[in-house]
Order: sequence, then structure tokens, then C-alpha cells
Amino acid sequence: RLPRPLSVDDCDALMKADLGATPAAAASDSRRERRRELRRVRDRALAELLYGAGIRVGELVGLDVRDVDLRAREVRVLGKGSKERVVPLPQLCHQALSRWIELRTGPGILGEPLFISLRPRRESSPRRLADREVRRILKERGLSVGIQDRVHPHRVRHSYATHLLDMGADLREIQELLGHASLSTTQKYTAVSAEHLRQVYDRAHPRAHPQARADPRDRDRRK
Repeated sequence: RLPRPLSVDDCDALMKADLGATPAAAASDSRRERRRELRRVRDRALAELLYGAGIRVGELVGLDVRDVDLRAREVRVLGKGSKERVVPLPQLCHQALSRWIELRTGPGILGEPLFISLRPRRESSPRRLADREVRRILKERGLSVGIQDRVHPHRVRHSYATHLLDMGADLREIQELLGHASLSTTQKYTAVSAEHLRQVYDRAHPRAHPQARADPRDRDRRK
């Protein structure tokens, strides 16, 4: 069963959640504040990439810096069955990733994991961020902006597909973007989108509530 997609407004709030903002009076050159700023930028970038490209959490944590082509505004993803696909990056996602990669300095950066753990450790080589850490980050961001139901990567991916469909994207195009082997898998989103449209109709259309707009003469005849 597909999870209920987030609204566009909820997704916008999720992207803008700022859990690691550095106080203005804090020393900007301290290690602690440096790590806090890195975490803030990293978490925004991974949230933007999950929603902006609709990739799976396993695909996200498997990315290396070299997989992101900032000039072409696209990311190369290795999906299920080792199938590679290229997904375009929307502007806000591109900006967030550019900022994160800009902060990742040092030799050999292209071969490093795109998203790394920022916990202090003895080893000098960066550790790839784990699935569970991405799930925790999304959950915390969702709670911080008041989203009631739990936010997780799979739900963000469904929201990406549903919003594309609602805006008129072709089902086969969405299939390619999501990396689905079968169109029947992508077609599940049509049911989710149709249900969403029914809810909008029920809330907004005057003919969806006939009792509220009944002809007064009908009421008189029933008396």
C-alpha cells in the first residue's frame, strides 16, 4: 500500500526546516559551530535531493560526489538491478547541493561519498551516511515543522511522483524518473492522485454538498 503523499506546502516546509541554525553570537571558527553548519547544509541538501529527484534512500546514500553534475544540473543514479539512470535536478535542489559540495573541500573529493556522517571519529576518511541516519533526519525535520504523520524517504518519493502526476507529467516519463522496471508499478500513483483529486473536489465544489445548497422549495414540499 502506498503511503499518503505530503502536500506541496508540507514538502516546502520540510525543505526549509532549519534544525541546525548557528546563533549570530556564536564563534564561527569553532569546530562545534563548523560541524553544526555542515549538518544544516547537508540535511537541507539530502532533503532537497530526495524530493527534487524522487530517488530511493538506498540510491541516495550510495551516491558519490562525482555522480552529481552541477553544470548539467543532473545526478547519475544506480538503481535496482544495477540499472543506471540520469535524473534532472530542479533549481532549489541544485542550489542546495552546490552549497553542500562547496563546503566539502580537500583532495580526492570526487571519489568520496556525497553524504557523509559528521560525527567526530578517529579515522580520517569520511564515512558514508547510513539509511537509518537519513530516516532519522527526515523524521526530525517533519516533526520540527509540525507534520503530523511520520515523514520517511519512501513517503517523500511518493510525494514527488504524485505531485508530478498532478501537474500533468506523463506516466511513462515518471516511470523513467523513478527507475521503475514496469509501468504497472508507476500506475499505482494514478489511484493515489485520483483519491487526492476527489478529496479536493469534496472540499471545494458546491455540488459536492447538495444538502447545503438544496432548493428551498424542496424543503417546503417536504414539510
